[in-house]
Amino acid sequence: MSRKSISITIQPMFWVTASLLAWLGGSSLERFPIWLGIIFVSVLVHELGHAIAALSFGLKPRIELVALGGITYHEGHTLSLPKQFVVVLMGPLFGLMLFGIATLLLQLQLPLPDWSHYSLRILQVINLFWAVLNLLPVLPMDGGQLLRILLQGLFGEEGVRASLWIGAIVGVVLTALALWAQQLFIGALFILFAFQNFEQLRAARMLRPSDWKEDLRAELSRAEEDLAAGNRQAAEQRLERILFKASSERGPGSGMGVLCSIASHTLAALAADEKDWTKVYQLLRPLGGALSPQGMLLLHEAAFVRGDYPLVVQLAGECYRIAPGAQLALRTAKAAAQLNEVRAALGWLESAWQQGIDLGGELLSDPLFDSVRSDPLFQDFIRRFATAP
Repeated sequence: MSRKSISITIQPMFWVTASLLAWLGGSSLERFPIWLGIIFVSVLVHELGHAIAALSFGLKPRIELVALGGITYHEGHTLSLPKQFVVVLMGPLFGLMLFGIATLLLQLQLPLPDWSHYSLRILQVINLFWAVLNLLPVLPMDGGQLLRILLQGLFGEEGVRASLWIGAIVGVVLTALALWAQQLFIGALFILFAFQNFEQLRAARMLRPSDWKEDLRAELSRAEEDLAAGNRQAAEQRLERILFKASSERGPGSGMGVLCSIASHTLAALAADEKDWTKVYQLLRPLGGALSPQGMLLLHEAAFVRGDYPLVVQLAGECYRIAPGAQLALRTAKAAAQLNEVRAALGWLESAWQQGIDLGGELLSDPLFDSVRSDPLFQDFIRRFATAP
């Protein structure tokens, strides 16, 4: 795609939902093509408003028409908040432009065929309705995006959270009004949006300023594409850049954002494939409570290799709940032994045995058990194991 072009992709589900809406709106076979064409043009023009604005600011836009609408992606440098505001606003404005054109042509009373007058009225109604609906302050609608940008500019991260609270509350109110008016489809749509706003509020506790940067989001998308295409080295380089940029913009004590967490987990998984447990440890140790289940399992093994035995024991219970296994139990037993936690070591050895591992002479002579080998409880365990059938 050249710098001055706009890529447009139409997903099959767009035609499915557009056809359903066209049939419900037209209510007849003759009007169905008119409604379908107007829905297609209206959605495309709306997204072109976003894309053309992004293109004018030096970005590379890409449009996808999907179920229930369209999405415009844009890659390149990070836009200032005022420019982001313009890019978002241009979508509804382009829709209102279509409304204005249809209104003007109808007022001119040109000698057009009857189907043309009908088409213009539908074009007028759809674009006015969609523009008003889309400007409501509920994410992911454009109105919610505009509110988020405005409040973020005024209050920073707290403004983002405020926009999500407003979106969630407005979504609930609009759902109630739609259900009261027996508009079940619109009610279902807004309860979904309200739920998404509440979910984003929960996730927003981890968000940092870097998470809102479009260039870092685009870089993560390209890294995922590289991995899917088998370009491992290119993906690693992109993920390292995300970590470097996001970390350099993170203030002291501000914590790690979502993009950093995703990049760290992905790089750690790649490092684990190479048995580079030092790198896995360095990537995952700072994540703390942001560890994914898979990340926790990787960190457990990396911490053992690195000799961070307190962390091994700390993670063991949750790791064993996620993926109970003999090797995990055995690692934890050795770590507990190194910390002179005899009862814990014996309990994990019992779990390893129950999982089918052979606790033979070589295993129980492992140097990592030397610190507890003379303990009476450990000696009793050895005798009991030796006499077990």
